[in-house]
Amino acid sequence: MSRNANCQTITCNGNKKCLKDGANGSEARCVTCPPMPCPAGRPHVNAVHKHSAANKVLCASNNITYWNWCSMMSDACSTGIYLHVVSGGPCPTNHVFHPIVRQEYLGF
Repeated sequence: MSRNANCQTITCNGNKKCLKDGANGSEARCVTCPPMPCPAGRPHVNAVHKHSAANKVLCASNNITYWNWCSMMSDACSTGIYLHVVSGGPCPTNHVFHPIVRQEYLGF
């Protein structure tokens, strides 16, 4: 992470992309974005298996639940804001799910 730098003042090497990081995007970070689309392999979840699949998802620093690291980083790369994993499983405080997770994990 570069302190006192932003995505307008730094250049990322190779195929890395600059993402805003820190309070109010006051810092910048160069990351390697995952291939799109993310590799297959997310668990199929239905009403019977919701609880057993809970440990397959993760809670990101934006308080949104994602299927996996790849989907979290894909979202970060598309929004330009760095995300990191806060915990395994769904986010506990604000039940906001990434749209694909919400549809398949919660059924709506």
